[in-house]
Amino acid sequence: MKTSFIIIVALSFFTSLSLSATNLHQEPYIKVVVTPQRILLITDETPIATMLVEVKNAEGKVVLEKLFSSKSTDWSMCIANLPAGTYSVTAGDKVTRFVR
Repeated sequence: MKTSFIIIVALSFFTSLSLSATNLHQEPYIKVVVTPQRILLITDETPIATMLVEVKNAEGKVVLEKLFSSKSTDWSMCIANLPAGTYSVTAGDKVTRFVR
């Protein structure tokens, strides 16, 4: 009985370690909000070492990019000077399209 309990506790412990390690490698949640003047990035509390955010035009050419990290204080990009057109924002594994 005591041995069974120890085995169950040990399995439970290693399973929780495995799940925690898996969660460490997931992309953080990012919400992209586009206004006429700025792109705002809203993240969860997951620390981000670095994240490159790119804005591409309809032809796929990078027209604006910025590197963000957990130490960044301004999580936005100014798009006021972009000409009218269709664009996409790539932030991590999230792609958001917008028309300006």
